[in-house]
Amino acid sequence: MSKNNHIPSDKDRELARKTGQLLKKGEPLSGLSDSEAADLLRLKKGLRGYPEKELTESRSRSWEKVRSEIQKSSNKSPSTKKKDTPVHRIGFGSPYWKVAAVLLVVVLLSVFIYTLDSDEPVQIAQAIDENITVSLGDGTAATLRPNSSLYEITRDEDRDVYRLEGEAFFSVTKQENRAFIVNAGSGYIEVMGTEFNINTWDDSTRVYLETGALLISSADQSDQKILQPGQIASISNDFRITTPAEADGHSVTAWKRNELILDNRRSGSVFRELENHYSIQIEASDSVRNEILGGSLSLADQNSTLQNLAVVLDGEFQSIEGYRYKFVSFE
Repeated sequence: MSKNNHIPSDKDRELARKTGQLLKKGEPLSGLSDSEAADLLRLKKGLRGYPEKELTESRSRSWEKVRSEIQKSSNKSPSTKKKDTPVHRIGFGSPYWKVAAVLLVVVLLSVFIYTLDSDEPVQIAQAIDENITVSLGDGTAATLRPNSSLYEITRDEDRDVYRLEGEAFFSVTKQENRAFIVNAGSGYIEVMGTEFNINTWDDSTRVYLETGALLISSADQSDQKILQPGQIASISNDFRITTPAEADGHSVTAWKRNELILDNRRSGSVFRELENHYSIQIEASDSVRNEILGGSLSLADQNSTLQNLAVVLDGEFQSIEGYRYKFVSFE
């Protein structure tokens, strides 16, 4: 089942940028207005529950700057005697309410808003063990497959630029004179209102167009191709783009329905897809990897998926370690 997440508004992003710049420059947090601090507290309430493990190293640096700022505020206290610090309810009338607001919020904001290193791509969405759907700033919907991440590179009046690691399906909101660009693997995909699927796993970037029009460019700009609806093309690591070919969209986007279509697929290809989907490793002989499979396979649960596939291949997947499996044939 997909989760729905929402990317913050431009106003919230600007607030995060301003907070970050104050901390980066070492300026006092009193530079925030009352309304901005109130917005920070509102965001804090809306973000309650984000796991701490989502914080990256750069976001941790943001937190350290917040703590440093709070320490500086404490050092300015007229008190000269060390004593226990009582717990107070801090309201907007307190001189410390702005510091408290940032203390409570900045780390949570850093889960999905700009870090202090604003020139670096910023992770705005990450699918861990199930599909998630996020709404981007322009209304575009992006559905991420497990073990996939989406980063924002640029948002300005002319274009939205993102980077994808893994696989995702985009339903792009059409905007006149504004481009939507995805940096994926060895190339760029540029659209203006369309629906398409990108897969950056393995040794190439595969792009499938469902509706609209789409331009694929290699990262070194040496090759370009235009896809028509129902076509698929790949960008290799040496920046070559294959000739667009017709594809079965039902099969390409089956992962959105938590299934794999196995019609005439070698089991080795299925193994690779499961390795990416579940972040596991599968060991199997060449003879098993060359088996041709048919039908479909549910992705609803890792154990069930492996058990069902093992039945088809007449064997079992034995766990070697937490993430490694070996297929053993019954023959």
